[in-house]
Amino acid sequence: MIRVWAHVFRSLSLAIFLLLSFKVVFAQTRLNQFALYLPNENPAASAQYESFNFGASGTLQWVGLNGAPRNYTFCFNNSVKENSYLGLRLNQFNVGLSSQTQLEVPFSQKFKLSEKLNLSLGLSPGFYFAGSRLSEAELVDQGDVEFSANQPLFAMPVARFGGLLFTEQFFLGFTIPNLIYNKVFFDETFSKASLIQADQWRYNFVVGRDFIINKNFSFQLANQTLLSTNANWVTNGSLALKFVDKITIGATYSNQADFSGFLQAVTGPNLIFGYAYQTNVGNVLFNLPTHEVMLVFKGRNIF
Repeated sequence: MIRVWAHVFRSLSLAIFLLLSFKVVFAQTRLNQFALYLPNENPAASAQYESFNFGASGTLQWVGLNGAPRNYTFCFNNSVKENSYLGLRLNQFNVGLSSQTQLEVPFSQKFKLSEKLNLSLGLSPGFYFAGSRLSEAELVDQGDVEFSANQPLFAMPVARFGGLLFTEQFFLGFTIPNLIYNKVFFDETFSKASLIQADQWRYNFVVGRDFIINKNFSFQLANQTLLSTNANWVTNGSLALKFVDKITIGATYSNQADFSGFLQAVTGPNLIFGYAYQTNVGNVLFNLPTHEVMLVFKGRNIF
């Protein structure tokens, strides 16, 4: 047990150092490069890696629009014992005058179903801290009580659950990212509530497969579909072409007419840098770009 916790402490120490080192890295929109580092979204996906791994990412959405969403994510995982994985996930989301910081501790367990096929299940409990600066808003009605006071900083519980079926060249996964439903409401003062409501759950399904043509060329087809009981569904198809295991170029397209192109490059031992540019090609009121960068360290035993 002491060796396990010493292992965890070393992993956590390195993760904090990496988080400080990569704090300037911009977070993913969940629509771009989603297959590059699945643990960002699915707590069960850390079981794909046998050793320490991390992903740092950032998104500047709708560049040029004041108050547009900004998202920053850092996630790391490490094996703590055979087929068991523990990690840390930090997500910072800002939009307009509101901000949210989410901290989770994902845990996953892998089960070997056959020589090549594996199943992993993961749970990621934690907290998020949300607040707003409503007093900075320009109001038509200056006497509006609700929007003339800042929302206090609330800490609320969160939990995500995921499962992943995978081989070396195939993955099929699902996630429920909001096992706990949180809401903030105003009734003379700001109040909060945390509930478990299955009718509020969202579902994220991913599937992908690598096709190896020869030692210098392969490609991957992948799809991500987001379902919600009270919102429109979104599905994204992705095609990625990989050359000599060093350079990957690809594109995604969604049923909401969002198109993105991305480039990924191996910049060091097991270290991958990714950039994506996303725009909407449909009939929308405004068409502003989204930029995303990612830095991923994929499974190398460094302890």
